[in-house]
Amino acid sequence: MKEEKKVATAILFGRLCLIYNDISLTEDIIRSEMVSKLLAYILLHHDRVLTVRELSDMLWGEDGGSENPAGALKNLMYRLRTVMKKQFGDDVQFLHTSQGGYYWNPEIIVVLDTEELEKNAREARVAETLDEKLLGFEKVLALYQGSFLDNHSFEQWVVPISAYYHSMFINVSKDFAKICQKEKLYEGMERVCAKAIQFDNLDEELHQLMLEAMIGQNKQSQALQYYEDTVKRFYEALGTRNFPLLREVHEEILAMKKVSAAVTMEEISLDMQEGRPEGAYICGYAVFRELYRIEARRVGRLGMSEYIMYLTLTVREEASVNESMERYLVNRGMDRLEEILRGGLRIGDVAARYSDSQFLVLLPTCTYESSEMIAARIQEMFHAGGKNSKVELKYSIEEVAAKM
Repeated sequence: MKEEKKVATAILFGRLCLIYNDISLTEDIIRSEMVSKLLAYILLHHDRVLTVRELSDMLWGEDGGSENPAGALKNLMYRLRTVMKKQFGDDVQFLHTSQGGYYWNPEIIVVLDTEELEKNAREARVAETLDEKLLGFEKVLALYQGSFLDNHSFEQWVVPISAYYHSMFINVSKDFAKICQKEKLYEGMERVCAKAIQFDNLDEELHQLMLEAMIGQNKQSQALQYYEDTVKRFYEALGTRNFPLLREVHEEILAMKKVSAAVTMEEISLDMQEGRPEGAYICGYAVFRELYRIEARRVGRLGMSEYIMYLTLTVREEASVNESMERYLVNRGMDRLEEILRGGLRIGDVAARYSDSQFLVLLPTCTYESSEMIAARIQEMFHAGGKNSKVELKYSIEEVAAKM
């Protein structure tokens, strides 16, 4: 009778886990960062002997973190063997010693999720049929459960490997999404993009594909909101509003007809109604900019004057706070300012957050004097009861004009 092969499954994406005979050994069970790193490195290089020097450099760096690295490594190996024996039993030896090194028992086959991901990505790209491609890409998505050894992401040897697999996963996700788009599988396309964005939420192309997936499902309203939220997040992280791929899709959404079939005026009117509007209209900057341009044209044609208010928050110099606290105070102040604008302005006024510390307010039909009065009232409400004493709210008022 042929002896059944021994197989161990190793999970290196996310948190380390070794599975053998349906029993799992996790980092929580190991309870040692150094022992966990040692096991992960041996699993990653399960096909060769690892010298004492190589393992010592991995664990403690080239300068060494121990006066006797060979002895310290021997102690860690003992601890690793002990925890594996306790978890899996002592009927099998996972680790062997050779002269000057250690190696994984070659009689125990190791199935690594990293190797499986590479294999499935490669096979999916060369697959001849659509079903084979989709199946291969699905396997890649299922395998990638987080960054490579997420708990050890700052280790020097982990960083390049993590970047390699992250890039592979993101590229596969984009390829998968584009195939779904070509085949009009928009729900699957949205699901693929959503998972990829969990691991890279600042990749503009992924968000572009997500918007295309929403458009394909006639989710124009959700797509517009998603665009606003994404641009805001990008600006907060990158400090720029120049996103050509997103802007292109945004213009596509705005230009689309919601449905191809004719509808009644009553249906159109119901769709456009806001419900029960209260206070100022708070919107994203992209919408605000379009409304501003419309108002600039209108007042220019009628020969009227209209004003825009710039509200800026700064931390007072005498507050003497560090950068982290400064960000916290400004963020808290901006949230409070939005509440005031939402409830304290007229129903026809429009406001938008322009940056981490600025709001823009469009004041239709207001004179310069009344705009000044509104600004003063907002300042008073902002600082009422001694609140936000470490933050100063400044304002400036300019006339709306077609050319800035």
